[in-house]
Amino acid sequence: MLSNYGSELFGKIEYPVVSLEQIFRTPFWANFYANEIKTLERLRAESPNLPLTLKVIAQDNWALVALPCELFVEWGNAICENSPFEYTVVVELANGWNGYIPTKQAFERSGGYETKDVTSTMLVPNAGERVIETVLNMFSEVGDK
Repeated sequence: MLSNYGSELFGKIEYPVVSLEQIFRTPFWANFYANEIKTLERLRAESPNLPLTLKVIAQDNWALVALPCELFVEWGNAICENSPFEYTVVVELANGWNGYIPTKQAFERSGGYETKDVTSTMLVPNAGERVIETVLNMFSEVGDK
């Protein structure tokens, strides 16, 4: 069985093509997500607060922001648009991994693996706003020096 995200051998598909949605409805994925929820509950019980290391390096007219997560594009754009620096670069998956940071709107829509209650989305729905606020405060701190 190949999905439309799968691979083809020399342009030939010997098995029926199924949608990714159909694959995610199989017993394997139901069990996978059940285990993910159990793991996430255990991790939250062990440590309800997750450390998130944010770094900003700036000099003259540029800044580099390093985050240990995968931002939805809206968050990266918000950092760059609100940066006081002429050039701002956002680097994801730096100094660790804290999962995805979806927008609040992404949590409200149906579908999307990034917002499922699993270990790849370990942060609360308002994490994006908190990260942006912190980065903007860090910009003002490094800009003052």
